[in-house]
Amino acid sequence: MRGLFQLCIDLCLICAATAFAVLLRDDFIFEPVRWLALVPYLCATGLAAAVILPAAGTSWSIWRLISLRETLQIAFAAIVVVLAALGAAFAWNRLDGVPRALPVLQIMSIWGVLVGVRVALRLLSTRSARPHQFSEPMLTDARENVLIVGLTRASDLYLKAV
Repeated sequence: MRGLFQLCIDLCLICAATAFAVLLRDDFIFEPVRWLALVPYLCATGLAAAVILPAAGTSWSIWRLISLRETLQIAFAAIVVVLAALGAAFAWNRLDGVPRALPVLQIMSIWGVLVGVRVALRLLSTRSARPHQFSEPMLTDARENVLIVGLTRASDLYLKAV
């Protein structure tokens, strides 16, 4: 159940990343005519992501435990999703209305969004588990005797630091 929920979130994030890539390509100018021309490509991207992400296993891991291997797995899945969407859109309408720079921007934005959300969740989970750094020190009467042997600059620096 958790994997299906994460897959739905991943699909929404991929759609948002694709829309961001289109806006980035068009200098953040929204033109409804251009978006209508991109509808087949956007649908192909969503369908490709719905098939490829479960096959790649990106939605089945625990997000707050992301590692380098999983970020590379997400990058590979993003590349395959965009290539599959390009193939499907080319077969449908020969990429009519799809800018040439869009697939590259789409790969980078999909990877950035999917990894960014996972890293943000990891940071939030480790922040709550981290002890407070500026808490009051515990005062104890226990003292330790330390014998320092040597008359070098390093030992002098250590004594000044202590």
